[in-house]
Amino acid sequence: MQLTLSILYSTALWACHVSAIPLPQSGTGADSCDSEPLTEDTWISLNIDQFLTDWTPNVTQAETNNVQALADSFGSPNFFCGIDQFCNAGQPCLPVKLPAWYALMGYHRSNPGGIYEQLEGGRFLGSAQNFTQSELQAKMIDSFKTYSIGLALQAQKIFIARFSGVNPEEDSCKDAEQASNLCQDDENGVYTRYVLVKVDGKGNMDPQIDIADKIINKYGFSKEKVLVEPTKCFDKNGGKQVMDDFGDFIPIEPNTLCLYNVAVCDGSKLDECRENGANV
Repeated sequence: MQLTLSILYSTALWACHVSAIPLPQSGTGADSCDSEPLTEDTWISLNIDQFLTDWTPNVTQAETNNVQALADSFGSPNFFCGIDQFCNAGQPCLPVKLPAWYALMGYHRSNPGGIYEQLEGGRFLGSAQNFTQSELQAKMIDSFKTYSIGLALQAQKIFIARFSGVNPEEDSCKDAEQASNLCQDDENGVYTRYVLVKVDGKGNMDPQIDIADKIINKYGFSKEKVLVEPTKCFDKNGGKQVMDDFGDFIPIEPNTLCLYNVAVCDGSKLDECRENGANV
């Protein structure tokens, strides 16, 4: 059976997309084998897409590792990739000749999964997707900020009260313009109301308008993030309060679900909510 492009490019380019660090461009493999800069322009100017289109019909499909089969056809039979295997294309012409060498540069630490769309056009080459130190630092700061805001609300026993099946025409949604209140259409004509609240001295739910407004306007959270996102985390974890699977490491992506996390109570059943572990 012959390989199609979608079968051929059956590896994940995760490492290349995250790092996107250009490799040596001076062609040190052989004196007569200088490589071009590792950029999308090089990929396009050398028409490597067409080269692979013409080459792959002559490669016999393997049962388990089409990447290694492709590399073997290029003259590199020991090109093995995987979660714990680092495949290295080496230098140009040692052993893989150009332009095939450019294709193998896209397979570092990869698994079967179909990544032709990432390879096509050479989008993985170059440094356009690098994270600079300042960008990485900014993400880390945003991530810690997001996590800390959730912890601060938990410490003050502030939580999300969620009311399902409300009528937007009735009083339950009249304060939806406030920062602490949101009525959201569930796309079936049924609305859900979310309120950031704290139990006052009389046992009533007191909307935390000023705090919600500060989180939105000072820290740049959207209203949906403040009021809805914790409920998605709550539902994802089977109704367990303020749960996450981060372990000892906080995700660097500030929009990771459950990074901003507070307790959730469905309706006004505070006793039931407390029985389920909510510190409210």
